[in-house]
Amino acid sequence: MISSKCFVELCRVKTLQVLDLSSNDLDGNLPGCWANLTSLKFIDLTWNQLTGSIALSPLVNLTLLEHLELSGNNFQIPISFRPFFNHSRLKVISCLYNDYLLETDEFQASVPSFQLNTISLSDAGRHGNNDAAVPKFLYRQHSLKFIELHNLSFSEKSFPWLTENNTELQTLTLQNNAFVGSLQMPSKPISKLSHLDIASNHISGNIPEDIATSFPSLTDLIMSANSFTGTIPSSFGDMASLKYLDLSHNHLSGSIPNSLAMGCRYLQVLKLSNNNLQGSILPVRHNLTQLNHLQLDVNNFTTIPNSLSSCNYMILLKINLNHIDGPFPTAICQLKSLRYLNITKNNIAGISPAGFSPPHIKYVKLSKNRLLLPHAFFNCTRLRVLDLSHNQFSDPIPKKV
Repeated sequence: MISSKCFVELCRVKTLQVLDLSSNDLDGNLPGCWANLTSLKFIDLTWNQLTGSIALSPLVNLTLLEHLELSGNNFQIPISFRPFFNHSRLKVISCLYNDYLLETDEFQASVPSFQLNTISLSDAGRHGNNDAAVPKFLYRQHSLKFIELHNLSFSEKSFPWLTENNTELQTLTLQNNAFVGSLQMPSKPISKLSHLDIASNHISGNIPEDIATSFPSLTDLIMSANSFTGTIPSSFGDMASLKYLDLSHNHLSGSIPNSLAMGCRYLQVLKLSNNNLQGSILPVRHNLTQLNHLQLDVNNFTTIPNSLSSCNYMILLKINLNHIDGPFPTAICQLKSLRYLNITKNNIAGISPAGFSPPHIKYVKLSKNRLLLPHAFFNCTRLRVLDLSHNQFSDPIPKKV
């Protein structure tokens, strides 16, 4: 922890080029004498309790700044970033979890002298900004590689200009805004984009069939909590690098494409919860042997293929609130790495096989089926939660439980 006195005494070190005061207990406004630290190129003040208007702070005088990190404070920051338009060397702005001040278009009309490669902005949510406009300076950036703009209530139509203008983009995170309209693809592929997160917006329409050719190197694709309709495009099978796919909480229909199951051989997390999907929870033939999280709850799935047993790394399986019937699936019994199992509110009958006792299982939820007492689970020594409510038990529960 650095004292406030030391905080002020830094003003004497006028040759300072790098200053990292992150994760201390600093509070109040920045000392005015910091305006004399004109050699500073890198400043990190993240995770303190600093306050005040950035537009009136000494930082606006430090025109040699290249790297500015202010995340996790209580600064008031103009969303236009106009006070920094003369900082021609600025490359990184990271100001997550602060308070952003909305401005009229008149104050956003100027052109910045900087070309950023990283911008990270997120409102702390203390003022609840609604229907905010994307800051105009972003339209003039052409070198961005990392974009993180979340919890800012941006309400414009989609965002094709971000990918059109920044062809070297690697990460694009726009979650929890208010973007509307259909998802539009760039005119040329963005070959380096590996992470795309547009969760919790109001984007609608079909998922574009050419999403795989537009973003061929995706490892993480998160589009949950939007209003997508139609089916999952078969072109998803061309995303050979995909590891994390979240399309949950949309209005998708149809089945899981065979092409996805065969082509996404490195997929580890698949989240399709709260849609209108049907058929088998996985195609009979698949290459999804690396899956460790499979969340398909609140859909209309009806069958579990024997090929599920090839998912040797499966840790979490959620298939509750579907229409699966018949005896307890033998494929689930082969998942030796399983820790969390939820098959609540299906129509599964009978008893789980005696040999089913995954050594690492901790959470088992089997309620609202037609099961008989599953003695196999009573041998699971790490079990923490066992929900067997609303079934057809008549046998007494063993004393060892």
